[in-house]
Amino acid sequence: MNKLTINAPSTEKTETVLLLHGATSVHDIWTPLLPLLPTNYRIIPLALPGHLDGEPVDLELPVSMDSLSKKIVQEMQSQGIESAHVVGNSLGGWLALELARCGFAESVTAFSPAGSWPNQKAFLRIARAMVLACRVFPFLRPLFAPLMTFSAARRWLFASQMRHGERISPTAAQRLLLGICRCPVIPPLITAFREDGPIRPLPGLGIPVNIVWSANDDVLPPAQFLTPMCEAVPSANFMLLENAGHVPMYDQPAAMVKHIQQSIEQATTQLITPAT
Repeated sequence: MNKLTINAPSTEKTETVLLLHGATSVHDIWTPLLPLLPTNYRIIPLALPGHLDGEPVDLELPVSMDSLSKKIVQEMQSQGIESAHVVGNSLGGWLALELARCGFAESVTAFSPAGSWPNQKAFLRIARAMVLACRVFPFLRPLFAPLMTFSAARRWLFASQMRHGERISPTAAQRLLLGICRCPVIPPLITAFREDGPIRPLPGLGIPVNIVWSANDDVLPPAQFLTPMCEAVPSANFMLLENAGHVPMYDQPAAMVKHIQQSIEQATTQLITPAT
């Protein structure tokens, strides 16, 4: 399925929260957070276009962050959702910022967002690794089930993504690996990044934007990638998430929920605070 939707009780004021995963990942990567989120949140973990379970992308047409953002907004509007609090990780974090640019986001919580790189060498390192994984992993699919039964194998295989890969169930681990195999949008998206460059500067957006970088991020190390993101989004609040890797859902789910709640509370407080 394309998304998991958790509906809040009708007696409470509902806040719609859209969760966007990273490149080659899957929408159920957010599973560790779901039981920790308030019951008055309507949670929508969306499968990104061109990813496993996501809306198909016409690869004959140009693929870009703008086109993916528009596709997400259209999908939400088809469900009657005109705005939401947007939470994203990695590519999903970049998309969350783009949804703020176009006016869809009521607040943004971006965990180690992609979109900034200090130089071309750093960009190429990440791009080549992603393309290589998408090409090689389909040939390894017969090994997924037997290997993922071992917690040590899960920890080792996901070590670049998170500190505690052993916490992923064998079934969830296989889903993550399958996501890498079924992600046709990655090659054209990498080409778009190379041609379009990093995230365009975002001025003050008038909504809470909290960018939370994993302190132990080996994919986008904060020492390299945090400064260019600060320069691109100067109005954002920047924080570190300790003891967490690039994909922190299995490392620090409770801390992530606190950051999400903070963004939403900031947004709702702004709405009810009288102008002075």
